Amino acid sequence: MERNKSMKKKMDHNRKSLWQNLTIEVTSFNHNNKNGLIGYATARINQLDLEIRNIAVYRKNGKTTISPPANPPCKENGNSWFPVMVFYDMRDFNIFQKKVVESLECYFEEHDLNPMTLESGMILL
Repeated sequence: MERNKSMKKKMDHNRKSLWQNLTIEVTSFNHNNKNGLIGYATARINQLDLEIRNIAVYRKNGKTTISPPANPPCKENGNSWFPVMVFYDMRDFNIFQKKVVESLECYFEEHDLNPMTLESGMILL
């Protein structure tokens, strides 16, 4: 039992180390205000030379959240969105989300975009 705790602690440390060393940069944002959705972002993980497109960005009550890319609903998957990428561990998704949201805030600031205005739908890009 003690060994399992030790291994879990080491895995958690390795997870944090992995994410701390990754830089996530939002490279584009397309405004689309609908049901809390404010648009879609493209993010780049520089160390992996990986670009993730169509990250849904939501803003409600002053809080920004994201959803990984997903395919639109179809009859085969029960009329629900089908994820294109999945995090096996929610802790990884939470860290990823935090880093993307931080990068989005920088992107909005650099491009003179006000997230509150985007949320209300009063701006066209």
